[in-house]
Amino acid sequence: GPKMKGFLPVEEIRVSEKGDIKKRFPRGREVQVEIISIDEKGRIRLSQRVMEEREDREDYKKFLEKEEKGGELGTLGDLFKNLKLK
Repeated sequence: GPKMKGFLPVEEIRVSEKGDIKKRFPRGREVQVEIISIDEKGRIRLSQRVMEEREDREDYKKFLEKEEKGGELGTLGDLFKNLKLK
C-alpha cells in the first residue's frame, strides 16, 4: 500500500510487539496499522491495537455465524444419531 508517516503511541502497539520499542520498530519499518485520528495540523495517529481488536471481532462474528449454522460437525443430534447404546 501507500507509504505514509504517522505516530504510533506505545499504548496503541499490539501486545505481541511490546518490548524494546527501538528494536521492534526501527526507523523505516513498515507496519500494518489503522489511522485513529488526524489532528488540525495534519499529524496522523496510528494504532495496531485498534486494528487487532477489529480483526478479533470479525473473527468472532464469523465463528458465531458458523456456530448458528451448526458448525462443520452438524448438530448434536447428527453426531449421536448412529450411536448404539448397550
